[in-house]
Amino acid sequence: MDHVFIINPVAGRGKALKFVSEIRSYFKGENAKYTVKVTKYPRHATEIAREYARKGAKRIYSVGGDGTLNEVVNGLVGEKSSLGVLPGGSGNDFLRSVTNNFDNILDRTISGSEKNIDVGRVNDKYFINISSMGFDAQVAYTANRLKKSGPIKDGLAYSIAIFAAILKSESYKLDISIDNEEFSNDTLLTAVANGLYYGGGMKPAPSARIDDGLFDICLINRKSIFEILKFFPKLIKGVHGEIEGVSFYKCKRIEIESGKNIPLNIDGDVEIVNKALFEIVPEGISLIIPKTV
Repeated sequence: MDHVFIINPVAGRGKALKFVSEIRSYFKGENAKYTVKVTKYPRHATEIAREYARKGAKRIYSVGGDGTLNEVVNGLVGEKSSLGVLPGGSGNDFLRSVTNNFDNILDRTISGSEKNIDVGRVNDKYFINISSMGFDAQVAYTANRLKKSGPIKDGLAYSIAIFAAILKSESYKLDISIDNEEFSNDTLLTAVANGLYYGGGMKPAPSARIDDGLFDICLINRKSIFEILKFFPKLIKGVHGEIEGVSFYKCKRIEIESGKNIPLNIDGDVEIVNKALFEIVPEGISLIIPKTV
């Protein structure tokens, strides 16, 4: 099989499914072999990606949002298939580290070139974009619970979750080891970045690169409610480094431990943990870079 498209039917409220007709139209009259697989349950994309990679598929495409992409990545690390990313979700943050032009993205991705890029590993899972602990992970955790509890739109769920997190303005006492440099910190947010954007366009580590063999770390110290309100517009623009209590690091390994369970965001998926070990995997996956216009 030359091309395998893994589609999450609920991503972007059905946005990903719109690629099906485009895919069929593109390959009409082409000699290349392709298949379209639609996911049916959580983690199904990981299973499909791994299955077809081990069958020798040349290119496997994630068609959904950043959550779908994370599942596909976890099925491809260590395999020979290349990864393509098509923006079928509501955020599509990782793809913005590769291109800001989504026009004719299907054609440009299929005809694109391949490049080895880094991935991260946290505990027993891989991530391609950004993993984090603290304020933002709490927002994602609350928003996900709200969406599961009833018919509430993504935007409203996140607005409620952000408001609740600001009111709480909780900080986290963490023991941190960055490439064996150990210290303790009372943090609002800790972001471990491979890619540039997350959370719908926020830019926690403006110098992050997906091919330098390093994580970019952003540590933000405890903030009051009013400081948080002033801080986030700067985080969105990536100019928060000018604020007191913001630190940046580059490293290959970071270990974080908390005295209590706290939320851990992994490419938008959230777990509750009390410790996390992050390690960079240099050139861990082959990524298809969309052809420039």
